[in-house]
Amino acid sequence: MAVTDQILAVVFVLGLLAGVLWLARRRSGLPLIGRPRRSGGEAALTVVGRLPLTPHHSLHLVRVGGRTILVGTHPAGVVFGPAETFQDALRQAGNGGDAR
Repeated sequence: MAVTDQILAVVFVLGLLAGVLWLARRRSGLPLIGRPRRSGGEAALTVVGRLPLTPHHSLHLVRVGGRTILVGTHPAGVVFGPAETFQDALRQAGNGGDAR
């Protein structure tokens, strides 16, 4: 009888978990397994380029929606910045540092 009670308890808990997951899926519209479905169009997040500086430091140029963002990664964390500032710095470096 003790084994039957344990089996019923496990089946009840798994059924309860399945019910909660089913409700969460219905409310959010997300699949339970795999990637979320998109309605088409371009990706919301696109990696434009990556520049490794050292084995632990790198720069990533990321397009989010209509904006381009520069992301710097290092062992202590991540730094975000607008790509326009970085592009201006590159232009100035290409002109010998002369600001126009």
